Amino acid sequence: MIDYQQALRIIADSVPAASPEPVPLPESTGCATATDIISETAVPPFANTAMDGYALRSADTAGASASNPVEMQVAGTTTAGESAPASAVENACWEIMTGAPMPPGCDAVIPVENVECTRDGDGAPLRIRFTRPVQPGQHVRKAGEDIGKGQLLLAAGQPVYPQVVMGLGAIGCSEVSVRRMPRVAIITTGNELQDNEKPLQGGLIRDANGPYLAAFMAHTGIELVRHESVTDDPAMLRSSLESAAAEADVILTTGGVSAGRMDFVPSVVTRTGGEILFHKVAMRPGKPLLFARLPAGQLLF
Repeated sequence: MIDYQQALRIIADSVPAASPEPVPLPESTGCATATDIISETAVPPFANTAMDGYALRSADTAGASASNPVEMQVAGTTTAGESAPASAVENACWEIMTGAPMPPGCDAVIPVENVECTRDGDGAPLRIRFTRPVQPGQHVRKAGEDIGKGQLLLAAGQPVYPQVVMGLGAIGCSEVSVRRMPRVAIITTGNELQDNEKPLQGGLIRDANGPYLAAFMAHTGIELVRHESVTDDPAMLRSSLESAAAEADVILTTGGVSAGRMDFVPSVVTRTGGEILFHKVAMRPGKPLLFARLPAGQLLF
């Protein structure tokens, strides 16, 4: 019998890395990155406004107060998706919409609700008036504020979560080199297991482990390629293991690994040419845990 930490080390040393493969970004969730992902661009790529309002030079607003309001001409309008204006306009501001690039020379934004505005007949702003100074950088998102150019976004071997996909999309990543999740087969064993669609009889019980393991696979994004139940019959168990091994990277079995006369899993693994890497761990529950490698490299728990 080995201790828990030793069992973990044996498992870690026995699990081969899956081969890297490129997948479209939306399909990468649940996989592990095969390489470091470094951003080739800054996010945002340019300074832009976080508010609808007016872009201006904060220095031009010094001293603004109720008794000394500041008035500015509106030089024009810039919206998200447009290029920044080509040049600055002295003592003027720009009407600006959320996400639009900051005009040259402007270092702050005053929200539209904080100004009084004079408009022309079509509703376009002509002049604004406000009574408080604006601080440098106010309501401005700096270039690279979220992600810097050259920044390590995700290290090799890290799982790709939905929020990670959002970050990768922001840097223009459309494809990711990943190591895919393992394909898993589940085999529950025991003469006592009764199909849930049939009424219980005699000493039969319901299979609770199988549904639990299948639900866990779905929750973690692991592909479940086979799920079946077999009786305590060595020939049936061997056939099931061989069929599962043809489809799966990892096989999970329940039952059949203790010390009783009907516990056939260890002997069947050996007869199929598999190697038992450990059997029994000093832990409770789960002491009879068996971990093996099948002839073609599949791992069996």
